Amino acid sequence: MAARLLRVGVLVAAAAVLAGCTPAASEGTTAASPPASANATTPVAESSEPPAEPIELTCESMLSDGLVAGYTAQGWTAVSNPLYIGSTLIPDGMSCTWGNHAGEGNDVAQVFGYGTLTPELATQAQADLAAQGWVTEEDPSGVLVTEPRDGALIKDADGYGMSYLFGDGWVRLADTREALILVVWPR
Repeated sequence: MAARLLRVGVLVAAAAVLAGCTPAASEGTTAASPPASANATTPVAESSEPPAEPIELTCESMLSDGLVAGYTAQGWTAVSNPLYIGSTLIPDGMSCTWGNHAGEGNDVAQVFGYGTLTPELATQAQADLAAQGWVTEEDPSGVLVTEPRDGALIKDADGYGMSYLFGDGWVRLADTREALILVVWPR
């Protein structure tokens, strides 16, 4: 029953994320240049606004505003922890467990995480997981490492449980492979 509730939560969360989506450049692509103006010599006024401060990585900022609003509406909050991959601490990372931490019947929750890491730390973390029997696959987005299917307590529609996606200098974590799309950091 808990797995079914979690799947429903993932689907609702994914719908909330996708409902607020707009087309964006994918990783590794560059944004299109604005069209040239008719008078290219017109000076551009300098902005008096200070540059925007970088957004801090938090449990809320790593997910879409719509997903956070949906969780909040359900009475869910997040508990943050350091991001460990196997026994490897990712110093510039965070894992978050979203759920009804104050309520009864707290057996339904979702886990997300994000961290930046060096290639050496990524290799070490992947080796730690492989030593524990986790499965490594190449994915168009990076290297996907998932817990063994026969040991996964929570699985997505394709049978994947807890998953890490390693990209160029970053790693994402979700309690299922399907839920990795819900981690939208960095913004």
